[in-house]
Order: sequence, then C-alpha cells, then structure tokens
Amino acid sequence: MNELASHIDQAIQNLGVIERKMDRPPRGFIATQRALNRQKLALDKASIDNASSQYATAIVAMKSAADKSRTAVDDLVMLEDALSEMSKAIALVEKLLVLVA
Repeated sequence: MNELASHIDQAIQNLGVIERKMDRPPRGFIATQRALNRQKLALDKASIDNASSQYATAIVAMKSAADKSRTAVDDLVMLEDALSEMSKAIALVEKLLVLVA
C-alpha cells in the first residue's frame, strides 16, 4: 500500500470509530466515508508517479486529514474541523486521479 492510500485507510478507520460513537453522524459524514472508500479503490488501480508534486501535495493534505480524524476520535467536538480538512484532501486526491485517468 502506498503512503497516500495508507493515510486514506487511516482516515476511513478513524471515521468508522467515530460513527460507532455517534447516534447520528453529521451532514456530509457518510458522503465523506464513501468518497474516501472510492478514492482508495481508485488509487489501487491507478498508476501514479509518486515523485510528482501533485502526489506530494495530496499526501500532506490526507495525512493532515487523517491526523485530525484521529483527534476527533478522542474529542468529537473536533469532528467538524476534521471533516473540513478531509473535504480539502479529497478534492486534491480527485485532481490527482484525474491527471492519471
């Protein structure tokens, strides 16, 4: 598993823990989970130049998003911030996937 996929996987796992802690996930939560799962599958199939600047930018963004989701696991008040960070990272990964499509 490449580094980007690893950070996506970490974020997916963290969201799963958060989902089990909540009675009702906030708006956009399920869509974020779906987008991350879709991107993980797409990355597994894509041939991406790991040395590209777009890849490096996506890694930094997804690592930050995964870290924030980990913080939200321990403190649900941080979930909104984590989802916002994930949204930005998802957009960067989408741009990367478009480049290799």
